[in-house]
This record gives sequence, C-alpha cells and structure tokens, in this order.
Amino acid sequence: NLCITRKNMGDRVNLIIPRGVNMRQMNQSCSQSSKNFCCWQGNTSGSYCDNSNGGNYSGCNRTVCDWWAANYICKNFHAGNYIWRLPTRSEMSNWGVNSVKKGTNGLQLCDQSVGYSSAGCGDYNICPGAYNNQCSPDDVWSSEKYNSTSAYDYDLVRGGWIQSSWNFRYTFSVRCVTDFKK
Repeated sequence: NLCITRKNMGDRVNLIIPRGVNMRQMNQSCSQSSKNFCCWQGNTSGSYCDNSNGGNYSGCNRTVCDWWAANYICKNFHAGNYIWRLPTRSEMSNWGVNSVKKGTNGLQLCDQSVGYSSAGCGDYNICPGAYNNQCSPDDVWSSEKYNSTSAYDYDLVRGGWIQSSWNFRYTFSVRCVTDFKK
C-alpha cells in the first residue's frame, strides 16, 4: 500500500523540485550554513558510473540534495490527491531487493559499485558546499533523524542495501512515498 517515486526527485519532468530549493549545477556552490535547502544536478557520479543495467535512466546524472531539501521536496510534491513524504527506515528496508538486477522494472536505484544494480553511480564527484563537498547519488535519505545533526539513509553497495546515518549536509538521492488507502 505504499507508492514510491521510481526515479529521483528532479531527474524527470514530472518529478519537479518545488520553489524554495536552491538548485545548482555541479560546478556551482550552495551555502548550507543556514539550511538553505540545496540540491545539485548534473554528473553527480563523476566518471565512476555506468548505464548498462539502467535502461534509459542514467547512473551518471542523478539529482542529489541535502536532508533539509529532501524533506521539503517530498512535503511539497503533488501527484494525485495524495500526501507525499520522505520514507521511513522500515519502509525502505526491502528496497534493495526491488532494484538489484531488475533494470527498468525495479526502483531505479543506483549502486555504489558498477555492474550490480539498475545502474552504477559512485560518490566521487564534487557538490561545492555539501558536507566534504561530496555527492552521493547511491544513498537515499530517510525521514528519520538519528540525532540533531544527522538522519538515517540507505546505501546500495555491491547489491547490498545498507542502513547508516549521516550529517544533514550530505547530498543523497531523494525518493518520495505516499500511502495508498484502500
């Protein structure tokens, strides 16, 4: 009873980033000193990417956002008459099996290592202003905070779906969910 956006917010025409979010290209800086809701578009994976298992959805060009922007984006996403939000950790727990080796029929997640999932995308390009200036399109934000400075996420690594927690300023992929009521 859960609907999940199959692609990252900002990566397709119908997955629009709402006003109020600072959208940047890979070579542009975004100051996160005051929770500016920052996202970056372009080749967030650098040269460590592939498209061999991703169909027409590139592992190289994924939109990534800090946690504040991700949370804002999902709360302001409109599709149908549903209320959208970031997913919880328990809702994300089985997403890896719904992506690995499924190509265009899966959730279109990307793996940190090439050749394992829908597409390969490493976290080796620069998002100026992000934590360590690092893009991480293989990670996906959760709605749940770990503490006052970080939140939980999941990371697809060599086909394994690994939970961790990171500073809000890291830039990860954004998937929104909604509950379907019967």
